[in-house]
Amino acid sequence: MPNKMNRFNSAFSRMVLFSVVLTLGAQLVLVFIGLSYADSMKNSVNDKRKEAVLSQFQHNLRNQMNDVSNLLLLLQTPEFSSFYKNLMNLRDEETVAREKQKLLDKLEALRLRSEIVKDIYFIGENANQRSFRKTTGQPGFAELSVLRMENIRYSKLSDLFLPDQDQFAAYTGSDLARHFRTVSPLLDKESIAALRVFQSDIRDRMIITNKNENGVFIVIVLGDRFFDQALPPGKMDNFLVSVVNRDDRVVWTTADDLNLAPAAAEGSRLPGTNDPSLQNYSNTVKDLFPYSLRIVHTEKKISPYLFRPSTLLFKMALLSVVTLLVTLFISVYFLKRVFHPFRLISRKLKGEMMSGENVTGLLSLPEHLIKKGFQSISLQNKLILVLFATVSVPTIADGILFSQWLAKDVAPTMEMSVQDTGRFSVVSMQDSVVAIETILNQISASEQFQDYVKAGTHFTSFPQANGINLSMFPGLNDVSYFILLDESGNCIYSSIYSNNKDIFNTDTALLQDRDEPYWISSYKDVFNHISAAAMKRIRPNGSDRAVSYLLMVPKESIFENIEFGQINASYVISGKSGNTIYSSRLLTDSKSERLLRFSQPIPGTEWRLSINYVFNEVIEKNRVY
Repeated sequence: MPNKMNRFNSAFSRMVLFSVVLTLGAQLVLVFIGLSYADSMKNSVNDKRKEAVLSQFQHNLRNQMNDVSNLLLLLQTPEFSSFYKNLMNLRDEETVAREKQKLLDKLEALRLRSEIVKDIYFIGENANQRSFRKTTGQPGFAELSVLRMENIRYSKLSDLFLPDQDQFAAYTGSDLARHFRTVSPLLDKESIAALRVFQSDIRDRMIITNKNENGVFIVIVLGDRFFDQALPPGKMDNFLVSVVNRDDRVVWTTADDLNLAPAAAEGSRLPGTNDPSLQNYSNTVKDLFPYSLRIVHTEKKISPYLFRPSTLLFKMALLSVVTLLVTLFISVYFLKRVFHPFRLISRKLKGEMMSGENVTGLLSLPEHLIKKGFQSISLQNKLILVLFATVSVPTIADGILFSQWLAKDVAPTMEMSVQDTGRFSVVSMQDSVVAIETILNQISASEQFQDYVKAGTHFTSFPQANGINLSMFPGLNDVSYFILLDESGNCIYSSIYSNNKDIFNTDTALLQDRDEPYWISSYKDVFNHISAAAMKRIRPNGSDRAVSYLLMVPKESIFENIEFGQINASYVISGKSGNTIYSSRLLTDSKSERLLRFSQPIPGTEWRLSINYVFNEVIEKNRVY
């Protein structure tokens, strides 16, 4: 009988061990699949966020660079370059002062921002022409009496600048020193000193130059915070953005440690990649075509298998240990009940054997051994029920709990994606607003346009017929139409339907007493649509005529520029009174409990951008799990 008792104990132990091993296997599978799904969901969200952020930063930065490039084109037109072509050093001082003031007034009317443009150099060809530097935000010009284009050629610096004409470039001290020559007999000490000061002013700064057309060499020096303007305000802690030139040299980066700034165009290596700490960073590259620059997005790789109290792996492992203990307890409890009758019989037989009684006789079964309730089930079914109770039920419960943890684990990643994408969208919208205001400033600064305003209403065609070339305002491509109004709101000129100007007459309540551009959020355009419109008051120079107003209605495409299809989202731009200025497509899955929302005012306006996001792929993967 001891052998039988040992067999019962051995079977009991094996069944308990079998339950625990099955539970352990199920937990390992659940944890592995859960971590794989969590990693997949996070990677999906991060990839979409990264692509959206990079696309928006590329869009914002390219727009800023296009604005500066357009400014360079504008400064080369006769409106601004005639001062230099007219050989002002050969003119009387009164003429020079008058023309100089006119040029200064035009530049001031452009309302340049120091964050975008720091300095503009107008360098005459020779001693008969003037050279100036206009610093944004400072009154007047700084006169550069001996800085001339001919001296730049004599010093060979032109060999450095001219190949990069109309491109954005930054030159280090070694770049300038490598080309700078002072051996020419045509360079005196004063000219060499002026060239050295000029080099010092532009060294390590991003600049763009023309090719010395119209008798003036123009150098635009970008502001120190030029690239920052394409980013949302505040520090972006979860990634780094850098700009590299065609020589793979970093010209700007958000990294505090330059060792983290990318050095390769393909974004596959970093400086000092032999350092293991730098191997945890990945780079993604986008070109800034048509400019010879590239954007590099640098992000630290985060493993889903980190074992820390706050990580999903730690919580899953802890729950799995608890589940194993529960399985052990339940299996011991139920298996004791399963084997209880056999143990009783075994002990009874053992006791009778030891007392010498005859055990071969027929004896009645004790009342408590008669099959009823749980004991009425067959042994096979009992074992199946035990395994189900000890393995399947805890595993299913853990799977449900794990799925909830997966959703919570990926939630911060989705929220970070929403915040990053939303903040960049606000910057994109702000840039679109500034671009329209820039066009208003540029057109109103035009001397020919000023002459047209002075002439009054007897013109029946746009001043293009009188000397204005609209091609120097490329931003007009984003304008649906524009009109010129008198102080009573009557239309003087319209870019469309010019034979029926009365339909553009505007309520005088919209004409504000302010010189800077402003926006009308609920303007009813000529097509009977409620739209946003930009307005600017124009004061004719040297004229007693009443002021006029230039009104522009932008195309809807300037609002669509904030949309990037990597993330399923709907955009709404609303005015101060809550009226809708722009609304994008509807979401493909608009259940409110699945939406993540972003809302933020657009700086420089009275508008608010509201975005609803839904991550269908994450929802589907969590449902599958």
